[in-house]
Amino acid sequence: MTPLIVIAIYLIVSFGIGIFAWWRGRVTASDFYISGRSQGYIVTALAIMATFFSGFAMLGAPGFLYKGGIGFVLFMLNVPICGALIWIIGRPLWRLGKKNNYITPSDLIADYYNSDTLRVLLALLGIIYIIPYAVLQFKAGGYLFEVITSSSNVQGGWFVLADGRISFGSLSLSTHVFGALLLASITMIYTILGGMRAVCWTDVFQGGLLVVGMLVGGIIVLWKLGGVTGLFEQAAALSVNDMQPGEFITIPGPAKMFPISMIFTFVLVASFGTMASPSQWMRYYSAKNPAALRRSMIIFAIVLSACYFFGTAFIGLGGKVLFP
Repeated sequence: MTPLIVIAIYLIVSFGIGIFAWWRGRVTASDFYISGRSQGYIVTALAIMATFFSGFAMLGAPGFLYKGGIGFVLFMLNVPICGALIWIIGRPLWRLGKKNNYITPSDLIADYYNSDTLRVLLALLGIIYIIPYAVLQFKAGGYLFEVITSSSNVQGGWFVLADGRISFGSLSLSTHVFGALLLASITMIYTILGGMRAVCWTDVFQGGLLVVGMLVGGIIVLWKLGGVTGLFEQAAALSVNDMQPGEFITIPGPAKMFPISMIFTFVLVASFGTMASPSQWMRYYSAKNPAALRRSMIIFAIVLSACYFFGTAFIGLGGKVLFP
């Protein structure tokens, strides 16, 4: 029951924060979509970080490193670049939004080109972008729910949790699907009710959990494997699945996934693409002032770099050592 209680507490707190944000909000388009341009630097920084994290930070990034070797760490050089882009891209967008009362990315583009056709096209592109992005986050949440509850066995009359399935009377779902639907439902409710304020405030809670979780995970790996030296010595000695000793901690890695050309292309292109995405654009608009964006840039670059280089990297390396 303990995993279910922990999950329930997490979801109740997230939902409660979202509902409180709805209660504090005002019935205006500006307040609903961009929090009335009132978010301070802590909320702005953690909101941008939580959006950047996504399910990829906890699952995809360690998985890439586990599969392809140490070369993936160099992909993380895009993190400080993304931090700088909060200021380089975010500040002019904030100033234009404030001056012209823009609320969405399509407001700015449509106004500049004086084209309602572009407004519709950008709205459609935003929808096309956000659907797979959101689905992947819910899928990641469902997978984590499945793993966390894998050892649970609860028999409660009409409610049964066993063998990777949850049953409510005659309705039965896999724990993966149920977890994804549960997370999606709660997120949709507080987002629809509370708008951007609810999203940003819950991002503070969830972003804080992600930061702590990644750093603590990295520390535990180092503790288990004899520190940084012990971790790298054991990673260098790996020779499973036709992998030669030392190949896991060299470029391009055992699966030849990370040649230098690919690394630099990703670092440059992905940085701009990520920080100019519609979800981040709206967070720039939501900031209280340019100073909030400047401080957010510093927090993002320092904290997120630490999370990736000392959390994700060690978790991926340690996973390969412990479960080769």
